[in-house]
Amino acid sequence: MSFEQIKARHRLAWGLDVDAYVKHTATELGPVAERLVEVADPAWGAAALDVGCGPGTATFPLAKRVGPGGRVVGVDLAAPMVAWAERSAQAQGITNAMFAVADAEDLGDLADESFDAAISNFGVIFAPEPSRVLEEIARVLKPGGVFAMSVWIANGAVAETCALINSITPPPPEGASTPESWGEPGMAELRLGSHFDGLERIDVAVPCEYATVDIAWQRMRDGRPPFALAYGRLPLDQKQAVEVEARELFRSHAGPDGWVRYVREAAILRGLRR
Repeated sequence: MSFEQIKARHRLAWGLDVDAYVKHTATELGPVAERLVEVADPAWGAAALDVGCGPGTATFPLAKRVGPGGRVVGVDLAAPMVAWAERSAQAQGITNAMFAVADAEDLGDLADESFDAAISNFGVIFAPEPSRVLEEIARVLKPGGVFAMSVWIANGAVAETCALINSITPPPPEGASTPESWGEPGMAELRLGSHFDGLERIDVAVPCEYATVDIAWQRMRDGRPPFALAYGRLPLDQKQAVEVEARELFRSHAGPDGWVRYVREAAILRGLRR
């Protein structure tokens, strides 16, 4: 698998079923998106960019933060995500946000030094070449512009689910970054340090609660696009084996009342464009 094939796979996976993704994910990632925007703290009237915007989970609070005089652009690799975000913006009456299909590693349609701030809520972590992503984000930011991003920390439940996903997805090619690599000790800071100064890190807890193991499994099956794509392509006997493994995982986090509860560890990184 090449780097371009990785991106093609993500393009397909994240566009499979946006409605299911939003249903299962919005309540979990929404609070992180709000916190990310707070940490970025763009000025009223600022021009801001959301890279890997998905259905607009962080784009919409970003648009509200910069106000009607501000301008927000959300870009994503998956066209169905962009279409969903556009419809949602219209339904909410958000007029200062626009969306476009774009590769985070090539933001060529965006002008140099055209944004005051940029964010990415668990978005750019999926790009295979972090150096290209960060170079592009730095290019479109004005000097001193802020970049804030969220990353998963591969401990506990995050490590468990990553292991399950990785067990059924093709291994990345040599030299390709993985989403969980951003959460390795010091890795995000090392990568960001190539273009950003004054780096800050804020640890974030993402609580997950499901009334039953069945619901937790549905969230895994339908709400994690890379897993959904890989799982959907498995033969029936392998699907059954993976489902058994996933249910056992969630059962290990279930209490006497049947509720599945665990916390996913994450972090928000913030820096200023050199």
